[in-house]
Amino acid sequence: MGPTIASKIKARKHPNLIPIWDDIIGQVIAIRAPRNEWLNWHDLLQPGTPLPDRLRSIHEQSEVTQGLSELRIMDAILWCHGRELGYKGSRSAKPAQTEQ
Repeated sequence: MGPTIASKIKARKHPNLIPIWDDIIGQVIAIRAPRNEWLNWHDLLQPGTPLPDRLRSIHEQSEVTQGLSELRIMDAILWCHGRELGYKGSRSAKPAQTEQ
């Protein structure tokens, strides 16, 4: 099991605690290796840093009525932003098969 699937399983079980990691999110935050992802998330999400307050603000402005955590909002924003920038995950990077 790779880091993407592992992070998604952990995030599902702990939606207020575990952020999702995949290739697209790694490219957006400019950290491609998930090896130190916990240290990176810890640094980014510390009280007193701008990210937690910004996520709360985005969550309030989104008017999302479901019980989503700020981490799930962050996952969606980072992933969508990465796709808008043209980033692709490792599965997308595989060469397309040609039809014969």
